Order: sequence, then C-alpha cells, then structure tokens
Amino acid sequence: MMVWRGGRAQLLAQLRASSVPLDLFLQSLFAAPPARVPGTAVFLNAAMNATPHALLHSLKHYKVLHAVNVFLTVEFSEAPLVPVQDRVQCESLGQDCWRVVVRFGFMNRPDLGAALENSCRLNRYRWPRSSFSRFRLRLGHRRIGAPPLRLLVSTSRRRLRNEEPVRQGA
Repeated sequence: MMVWRGGRAQLLAQLRASSVPLDLFLQSLFAAPPARVPGTAVFLNAAMNATPHALLHSLKHYKVLHAVNVFLTVEFSEAPLVPVQDRVQCESLGQDCWRVVVRFGFMNRPDLGAALENSCRLNRYRWPRSSFSRFRLRLGHRRIGAPPLRLLVSTSRRRLRNEEPVRQGA
C-alpha cells in the first residue's frame, strides 16, 4: 500500500506540474474551435483548475469536441455525510463547457451518475446520463521513474495475470 501511495503522489505531482490551466486552454481552443459532435463528454479531473490529459489526447487523436463538455472533480470530505443540496457545484466555463465539483462524505456512497443527474434537476442543466462519454487517462508507472522494486512487483503481477490457467486433471 505504501508503494502505491508513494507512486500515486509522485504521479499527481508530475501531472500538476505539467498541466495547462483549464481556463487558458479553453480560451485558446475556442479561438479556432474544432468540429463538435453530439453528446456529453465527462472528463474526470483530479486538479480542478488543470486541463485533463484525457481531453488533450482526445483532441489530438479525434480532432473533435463533444457538444457539451463536463470537467468533473470528486472531493471527499472529512464529514460523514454531505447533504444532497451541497454535494454538487456547477460553474459554466462558456461554450457549453462546465466545471463540476462533486463532494461526498466518508459515509456517502459515491454515485457520480446520480450526482450529475441531481445537479441537472437542481440547476436545470440538461445532461442525460445516456448521452455521457466518459474519459480517463491511464498512465503507466514508467513515466514517473518508478523505483526498480516497484517495477519488479508490477511486472511480476502482470506476468501472473497473463499466464495460462493451470488445468486440473490433465
């Protein structure tokens, strides 16, 4: 667990240091906007003011932007419960882009779909769950300069998962 925590903290620090502020990125993006496709894209974002790397990769490969884009940050409170009316904070960034912060207490059951639907009802936004495309970016451990022990453990686990199952009675 300590290896995971240390690696995760190192990865988040590197991502924050290399990220572009979201507001500045959107201003430059809409100076010459890309083609828009129907639907709603939800980009999970650990840092509320940073541009999600999944958005950058999506624009690089597909060269389109969804009609509605939601930049979702999830925070966990030290309070046991966060009331439904205080759980979601929405902010319009213009051009059908939204910054949404969802807060859960440690006793709440995190349900992001329900939280977004509740924000629709409370704030009169129209984000039907069926139109969501979710994006997340998975980064490998090699990009952050993982120590050799972490690489050995990770590689061993991957090899074990990919091996053929042992057949009994053969």
